[in-house]
Amino acid sequence: MRIGVVNQTASVGGWRYLGMLLDGIKQISPNIEITLYVNSFETSEELISLERRGLRVKKIKYGLSGSFLHFHSRIFFGRAFIDKPLNFLRKLVFKYRNRKALAERLSLSKEFDDMDVIFYSWPYGIDPVETKAQIFYIPHDFIVSHGFGLDGVGFYYRDFWKATKENLQKFVNRNARPIVSSNFIKDEYRRVFPMANHLPKVIYLAKFNNYKRIESDLVKDKLRDIGVIGDYVLFANNNMPHKNLAQAIGAMYYVKQKYPDLKLIVSGLGNNNICGVVHSPFYMDHCDENDNWDVKGLELVSNDTFAALLQGAKVVLNCSLCEAGAGSALDAWSMGTPVVLSKIPAFEEQVKFLGTEAVFVDPRNSKDIALGILKIIDNPSLASSMALKSREAMGNYGWGEVAEQYLDAFEEAINENRD
Repeated sequence: MRIGVVNQTASVGGWRYLGMLLDGIKQISPNIEITLYVNSFETSEELISLERRGLRVKKIKYGLSGSFLHFHSRIFFGRAFIDKPLNFLRKLVFKYRNRKALAERLSLSKEFDDMDVIFYSWPYGIDPVETKAQIFYIPHDFIVSHGFGLDGVGFYYRDFWKATKENLQKFVNRNARPIVSSNFIKDEYRRVFPMANHLPKVIYLAKFNNYKRIESDLVKDKLRDIGVIGDYVLFANNNMPHKNLAQAIGAMYYVKQKYPDLKLIVSGLGNNNICGVVHSPFYMDHCDENDNWDVKGLELVSNDTFAALLQGAKVVLNCSLCEAGAGSALDAWSMGTPVVLSKIPAFEEQVKFLGTEAVFVDPRNSKDIALGILKIIDNPSLASSMALKSREAMGNYGWGEVAEQYLDAFEEAINENRD
């Protein structure tokens, strides 16, 4: 089987998922030919690691982005004498890049025809290339199709969703086959694209890492290097509205009534400027990092540092309002750290399938979130039992099993097309 994987860019989680999946495929079928197509500017840690492990990587300069295939004038300053020359320059750049993109896409189309499967693992900001190969893609989730009351009455997500739906519709029109990570997302897909020819294939994900537990002194050293000292709850998410950081901060107000020195560490994209003191369940007060803070944000950290954050946490908290699955819980379970999760459909489904354990809470109720955190911290034996059972359960389902299901889906589509 010859597989072309298109991942022009992705989130950190997206790259980690892809790295684990490709490793899993190679482990169970080492003779499969895989070519990874990425944008020339991509420099993620996972991509570098894949290249070092011998994966064939082809970098594309223009042809992977759908954004070059249309042009709209922009008003920059509201003054014609400035806007007109700027837009003229933009049109020249557009024409140049568009010619390059079309030529490169034509070359890709011919190259893709020699593949059995083209798999778009991050299908956003990209137009699927016309090909005779079977096309698969990951629509991931439909978070931005919802409003959560935390994003300007849905304005940002509404506009984002319009572009995202138009983007995904191109894959539906190409008769591409979707793969999703929960039945919840399968239902979301059917809601949005009821007329699609192919229903999503549900394949649950395994842990996103190969982290190993290290000695506690080394954990403390790594945490000290990033300014984390003492006990903390880890909130490993970006700062988008559905991640529900506001309620996590509110929960810390109640937790701190009993454990005043406990901190909340917020790790993920866009969180580096977060630093505050919690004196209210409704908000935090901004402060300087040199102050005695209660909540601290960290920008994206290295895999080694993140492994230390997971291992050193008293609790990993994910109180999202809507998700395809709990990536931070997968990480925590595999490291033997207890987890508090929102009682939302995808999380409950994930726990049931994997056989892991978590304390479920109402994500719209900061007191309930606090009670979930306290249930673990107040009961060390319960915390240890949950962590041990979850870690053992994660050992029963790995990327070999995930990869086998992907290859079965690919093979089924190839055979259908051949018939």
